[in-house]
Amino acid sequence: MGSTGAEINNRDGAILTGTFFNPAVYIGSYTSDAYVGITTVNTPVNGTEICYSGSFSGTTCGNIVSQPIYNYSLTGVGNITGLMTANPQGLPAFGNGDSGGPGIAVFQHTDGTLRISASTIISAIPSNNKSANCQGIPGSGPANSTNPNDRQCSHIGIVTRAKDIASSLGYSIKTVP
Repeated sequence: MGSTGAEINNRDGAILTGTFFNPAVYIGSYTSDAYVGITTVNTPVNGTEICYSGSFSGTTCGNIVSQPIYNYSLTGVGNITGLMTANPQGLPAFGNGDSGGPGIAVFQHTDGTLRISASTIISAIPSNNKSANCQGIPGSGPANSTNPNDRQCSHIGIVTRAKDIASSLGYSIKTVP
């Protein structure tokens, strides 16, 4: 939580300012208070599995990077460079209300421990691939609704790279040892 500081529109990202931050990501249902610490930062490549933590959806895993370079446009923001993921089982990745949430990759280190890697920031879902099939807070309204109050989700996720946002603005991502 905090106020928005520096912004970078072509990455659909911003730095939060404030005094209290933890290098952690909430996991579980959208009502969960469980979390895991961020131990590394990565730049996702084609085939990387991403787990998203959206405030309305909760944690959704099994989302595979399908386009590591994806250019798109958001109304009011402009042209953005990010990446696209898809859930091969057709399960919803995220939806309305999840924007700005983190995407993490989980890796097993050579010493056998799991590493939680800050990877992406939730940005958008394709306008032609929306559904009321949502995890967490239910979707509302018909598929591809144009009503901004209808929650829509998609198994395709459009995200930006957390590391690119931070480094472009002169910051780094804090991790736990």
